[in-house]
Amino acid sequence: MARVGAQGRGAEQLTHESPRFTTLAWALPVVSIGLLLLAPVLLDHDAWMRWVHDETGVMELATVALLLPAWVGAGWLAWRGRSLPTIARGWFVLLALGAFYFMGEEASWGQHVFGFQPPEAVAERNLQGEFNLHNADAWYHDLFNEIPRTVAGTACVAGAGVLPWVVRRKRLEPDAQRRSWFWMIPTVALVLPGLLAWASNLPEKALEDTAFAAEGTWAFYAFVAAADETKEYLIALAMALYVASAALRYHAWAGCPEARPGHPDTRVKGTAPDAPTRPVPVR
Repeated sequence: MARVGAQGRGAEQLTHESPRFTTLAWALPVVSIGLLLLAPVLLDHDAWMRWVHDETGVMELATVALLLPAWVGAGWLAWRGRSLPTIARGWFVLLALGAFYFMGEEASWGQHVFGFQPPEAVAERNLQGEFNLHNADAWYHDLFNEIPRTVAGTACVAGAGVLPWVVRRKRLEPDAQRRSWFWMIPTVALVLPGLLAWASNLPEKALEDTAFAAEGTWAFYAFVAAADETKEYLIALAMALYVASAALRYHAWAGCPEARPGHPDTRVKGTAPDAPTRPVPVR
């Protein structure tokens, strides 16, 4: 089998993730969920509330910490990704704005870190007395909390469960990198993080108000009490991995000119100069 000159490590990252990144993308959500299931066993009630459920606990801070690189990475792709299709750059602008909003709302725009109190008019309309929009009462709650959650959940299902498989072979086509979908649709490596983020609150819906998950039981702490925090953390993790995937593949493409269609090194040995290029096979 003839080898393609661009079949190096950088070129391979254009169509699929490196094994190391795929392992990381699959391990992080699985390990995180495993720790959350062990937390009720290892911690007493007060420690669990402080570490998992508190607004300044590990879960909330980890969610914000994941959204920060997602925001920066998406902004970098939109600003520095001059070779990206226009629609893809616009998509990363929207993603950067979404990550910034998500991050700010999770941190209540710094309220719990800096210890300031929201204006009285804001606190009165907020279900938890916080300086944010997603906990506001009345229709504000649906607009700034339920709708974004639904959009994120739908994106996880479509982006992880369906679309990566639809375009998996199309990623091998010449000039695929010049199509917006190439950068917007996640790769197969992100299937598990996306599906786990979407399905993370299904146990709560199934077990809530059952004797098995009664207050004080292991199942209550593992599946019900922190369901919202778990879903937010896993969505933030999926976003961070998604942006990292796109940024790494773009960096490989921008820094590997021989991987671009039309470059002499992409031709199979023995073919004429104007022969069609050969895509790098997915392993």
